[in-house]
Amino acid sequence: MSEFGESHQYNLASMLKLVSTPRMANTIPVHFGASLIGRLANTELSAAHGLQPLYEAISNSLHAIEDSKRTDGLISVRVFRDDSQGRIKDEHGHFVCRPIKDIQVDDNGVGFTEENLQSFCTADSLYKKKRGGKGIGRILWLKAFERVQVTSVFQNNGKRMRRAFLFRPDDTSPVDEHVVAEAEAKDRLTEIRLQTFREPFKDACRHKPETIADRIIRHCLLQFLKDGCPTIVLHDEDAETAIDLNRRQKEGRVDEIDTDSLVVGPHALTVHTMRARTSEQDSHRLHLCANGYEVEAINLERRLPHLPDKLPDEHGGQGSRLAAYVTGKLLDEKVNQERTGFNLPRESQPDMLEPSADEIVGAVCTHLGKKIEPLLNAEKEKSRVRIRRFITERRPMYRPLLNELDSFLSELAPLEDEEEIDLRLNTIARKIEIRAEDDFKDLRDAARQQVEAAFEKYWRTINNAAQVRLSQYVVRRRAVLHALRKLMDVTDEGKYQREAEIHDLIFPMGKSSDDVTPERWNLWVIDERLAFHDHLASDKKLKSIEAASSDSGDEPDLIVFNQPGAFADSSRLPHESVVIIEFKRPMREIRKGDELPHEQTQRYMKRIREGTVADKKGRPITVTATTRFYSYLLCDLTPALREVLTDRGFKPTPDGSGFFWHLAEADAKRFEYFEYISFTKLLDDSEKRNQALFHRLGIVDSPTV
Repeated sequence: MSEFGESHQYNLASMLKLVSTPRMANTIPVHFGASLIGRLANTELSAAHGLQPLYEAISNSLHAIEDSKRTDGLISVRVFRDDSQGRIKDEHGHFVCRPIKDIQVDDNGVGFTEENLQSFCTADSLYKKKRGGKGIGRILWLKAFERVQVTSVFQNNGKRMRRAFLFRPDDTSPVDEHVVAEAEAKDRLTEIRLQTFREPFKDACRHKPETIADRIIRHCLLQFLKDGCPTIVLHDEDAETAIDLNRRQKEGRVDEIDTDSLVVGPHALTVHTMRARTSEQDSHRLHLCANGYEVEAINLERRLPHLPDKLPDEHGGQGSRLAAYVTGKLLDEKVNQERTGFNLPRESQPDMLEPSADEIVGAVCTHLGKKIEPLLNAEKEKSRVRIRRFITERRPMYRPLLNELDSFLSELAPLEDEEEIDLRLNTIARKIEIRAEDDFKDLRDAARQQVEAAFEKYWRTINNAAQVRLSQYVVRRRAVLHALRKLMDVTDEGKYQREAEIHDLIFPMGKSSDDVTPERWNLWVIDERLAFHDHLASDKKLKSIEAASSDSGDEPDLIVFNQPGAFADSSRLPHESVVIIEFKRPMREIRKGDELPHEQTQRYMKRIREGTVADKKGRPITVTATTRFYSYLLCDLTPALREVLTDRGFKPTPDGSGFFWHLAEADAKRFEYFEYISFTKLLDDSEKRNQALFHRLGIVDSPTV
């Protein structure tokens, strides 16, 4: 006997009775038991749904008040914080939100009557089936909390009774310390205290009081909209004052709820649409509901790409955001047991008897799109103008896509960053090309006239895509030349760039043509023909060059090996030519006794002829006396260097910006060619070769594009 009077013990397993055919006289009754621990293990609840136990408790309270038929219903939600570390301030001086320890939900409904207790102690109870109850709400309590303390004052045979018990994850006595006694309280009151929030739910639900308030409102909005909705108040230890949720949801709405019917296949749905203040809602959302409560929320901005961040406010406010709540018998029937999702097909069904969630969302979005069609059209036009301006002013290589832009505008509208737009346009260009190829493939067996028309369309589209790729290549060339001009300038410290910077721009240092893709080569700056070679090594010791092994430790800046050509009978024939390129620092002065650049490359040539040569696969090949050697020496032609070269027999180029000399020994068939090219000549010649392309693309005066 306890202080409350007669004690009653309930065992969850003992409440589960076997349902069977009428017993024969000699049958023995057998009770079908259930494991609470096993039930918990088979119940799914992600950390993102850590507040679901709170929603279940509030739902129970709403039902209890509805059953009491009272008009002064009151629900109090109390959030108790972990104060083990005290209050901590962030870098801005604001208090950091403390972790949640316990949550308590109080209501003045009918309370834990005998019927409610029996349902509570019955696994998968069908007591609330007509209300959409799944019978596992209290299971979710123990999924996220260590235990639950229940205290309830209820009416029984004209008397006020008080019931208290502890609910815990235990197969022997899950409902423990249960006592019932006559109560002195004048009114009914039920307190459900969810104790000791578990990880990872505790960390994932470290929300501000205002966030918890808005989450409750969002989940229970359709309940708030009902006539006679109880007053719901949030008391949070981290909040300065209590939060009246009824008032907060009314103040958060810009307009009244607009209710429309919608049919998806044979299923009738209802769409409740409203506009919420931006301070209360951070994005446009579509809410799929079951039995009057939110289950899933979908971001509408991804479904309606031309939807602006904020809907304009007719009264000059900060704008609002769209919120649509969808209800229907189909959703009520298909919600999962945890009420965190729907058991709907992942893919659409031909008969639409059971549409997928995506089909439902798509139908609702189409409905919403029609409701705000003028606004979406205006935003679509803004996006079109913005993207067209970006193409015409910043990325002219995409001009051929302008006529195709509308069909891809929804992909581009949400993007703000120019680099993202650039990447997406590049992807779209390839999509158009693939689509054109597919269209032509589908029509290839059509009549001759149809094929000719399809081919003309295909060629026109492919031509546009090819223009985009060519334009990208030309724009890149312009950028490379602009970078080269910058490297020739004097730095802020009054010095010239090291030759390594220029070298790396032309071809990455320490790499070979097998290491980097042709897109990274800029050999065209020197000579367009250098792109066609068998092997190239950049700033590598001769003995480490795959195409020509040597014992030398010298490092020519660039060495290119060429084979006779595509018509050679064997890939093991001697190299037809070898090109060596040397870079020198801009405005580098020649001192007395310095080795001249062409003397350095002559030494390279000699060692290449003397060394043992192997191709990149390790097969022996020979560099013979007939192999022609070319040397390009890139440097500034200072007065001192001009004088030395003239004395050595070098001849000036016709434009006076370079010097050349060659050795041709007819008997030995030995050929060596040396050309000094000033950086100014290198840049000017390259720009002249590409000038027509730059002019055609309209970027002559826009080197920074």
